[in-house]
Amino acid sequence: MTKKVKIILLVLAELLLLFSAVYFYNPSPEILESIKQPEWIAEVDNAPTINNADELGTLWRSVPRCCGDDPLVKTNFRIFYKACYNAMARHPEDENIVVDCLWLMQGAIESGDVATSNQFQEIILNKYYNHKDSLKNCANCDYADTVARTAKDLASYNFSINRYDLAINILKDILDKRSNEISPWIRIEILTDLGNAYLQTAISEAGKQRMQAAYEEFAAKKHDEAIESRFSAFEQVYNKLQEQK
Repeated sequence: MTKKVKIILLVLAELLLLFSAVYFYNPSPEILESIKQPEWIAEVDNAPTINNADELGTLWRSVPRCCGDDPLVKTNFRIFYKACYNAMARHPEDENIVVDCLWLMQGAIESGDVATSNQFQEIILNKYYNHKDSLKNCANCDYADTVARTAKDLASYNFSINRYDLAINILKDILDKRSNEISPWIRIEILTDLGNAYLQTAISEAGKQRMQAAYEEFAAKKHDEAIESRFSAFEQVYNKLQEQK
């Protein structure tokens, strides 16, 4: 191999490394275009590489995630956030990575930064509404749980700023379209929120029928472990709706 050929190969290798750095660490505009990046992300230099949903889950479970006011937990959340950000940039076609990251990265968002949280939630609901969670190693999970919890969180925000009709529409939509794929404990929480929103506005006949059917279903399951701690709150809302008749 001549010296000239060696130089050409070295230049090509350097260009390949440069391309890899750009490819792997610049966000994909299709996936990340709506995400406002925090100022601190550039300061995180020890984020591990995530190449699949299993590695994502392992990283998530590797350290304590509670509670947010603990400096170590905050640091760990930021590491996880950047690892996820880079993973979405590398694997924008991997729906499991993208959805799980968008859901879990919210733990690193500063309290009070509602706009960024809403951006994450809206990406999930607008682009991945039919996403199916992996049920591996999760006996009490169902396929639509992440999307349903995202809808619940976005509806709760709208409820908090008195957008009751919008909150109702978000909750009704997830129940209408994916109720059979939502874990019972999440469904009863969604129905409790829906009932509270109805108490602030007016409930339609279809809404009354939905709440009646839900009450009958969960009354029969109220001693189930996942339902027992949540049934009382649902029943209180249901009884208040009954008083409005």
